[in-house]
Amino acid sequence: MEKILNFKQLKMRYIFTFIIFLVLGFSQKVVGQVTVTATAGTVGPTVYTNLRLAFVQINNGTHQGVITATITASFTDNNVILLTASGVTGANYTAVNVVPDANGRVITSNANPVINFNGADNVTIDGGNGGTITGTNRLTFQNTSTTGQIFQYINDAQNHTLLDCIIKGRGNSNNGIVFIAGTSATLGNDNITIKKCDIQRSNAALRRGIVCNGQSSTITNDNITIEENNIFDIHENGNNNIMFAVFANTNTLKILKNSFYQTANILNGATAATYALFVQIGTFCTNVEVKQNFMGGQAPYCGGSPYVFNAQTGMTENPIRLYGIRLRDASISNVIIEDNTINNISMAFNRTAGTSANESSFRAIYATSGTAVTIKSNTIGSQTSNTLNFSNIANATVESIPIDLIHYAT
Repeated sequence: MEKILNFKQLKMRYIFTFIIFLVLGFSQKVVGQVTVTATAGTVGPTVYTNLRLAFVQINNGTHQGVITATITASFTDNNVILLTASGVTGANYTAVNVVPDANGRVITSNANPVINFNGADNVTIDGGNGGTITGTNRLTFQNTSTTGQIFQYINDAQNHTLLDCIIKGRGNSNNGIVFIAGTSATLGNDNITIKKCDIQRSNAALRRGIVCNGQSSTITNDNITIEENNIFDIHENGNNNIMFAVFANTNTLKILKNSFYQTANILNGATAATYALFVQIGTFCTNVEVKQNFMGGQAPYCGGSPYVFNAQTGMTENPIRLYGIRLRDASISNVIIEDNTINNISMAFNRTAGTSANESSFRAIYATSGTAVTIKSNTIGSQTSNTLNFSNIANATVESIPIDLIHYAT
């Protein structure tokens, strides 16, 4: 009788262990936050706890062909999410797609960058999943680092689309939270489209939005399109703040139908000069279109209350300067600035005598002498209402303040 009882107990123990194993395995599936399917290799669906681990398996060739990574839950991962080129370290894919499965998916990180497309090609991140997810429910990428980018395109990253995402960053990096960088290869980062995204600061100051900086005048970033985005709340006192900047070496650039604005008033409490620029184009950039953009206000399309940029009363001086569109070098060629609206702006300067080195000013469109540029059919202010307002609060001898609608520097 004693032996039979022990056998039953042993049998029950094995059954209990097996049940626990099933429960744990089921739980592991439940907490998976990324599901990968592919047309070759391991076709899946295969579940991973985050996007980084899914990309590791794409990089080593586990999933091949056309690959879709579906974000099925929000997650935090403070390690860089790296995707390499197909043909490197075993990767063998023709396209990689990232989509959310439902409303409100958020990827949070303090890595620098959050996602590094190091030579990766043919990648689409569609935060609206074909338009089925809209508004604030779209896929959100948020970086909590004070120095990090969210997306970095580097070393001949080709054929990328970043669509319908909410991109929130913070920090003092001059490279922005979306950075189209240089390359150690031969082609540059080409055919990159950023469309219908909200690009903004999270809970702290942010100095740059989107930055493009090609490798050299002979290895350029080509065919870059920035279209129908809301780029807003990008400002840090005492610095040169730019919502969209091309520093150098970019060919065939389209900046179309974007809205640039601030949702709250800016008060420059810094003694250093603080500059704000909506769009800046730098050296050795060719074939540039800046068309149908809206700059100003506190909402898209220059809407809502005015874009307010004020110096602080009572300080000796704290210069402020605002540019709508700035072409900053004579090496820029074949530029068209057409049908843009710069409107709904209010500035209060604190400009005193002897301050020409850091002069306060407003220049809607500014081109350096020698720049080959066509400027036509732009709307600056309004003929029917007072939508551009400027004043000087200086508490010393007042100098004239440059207010230029179109300025061609000589």
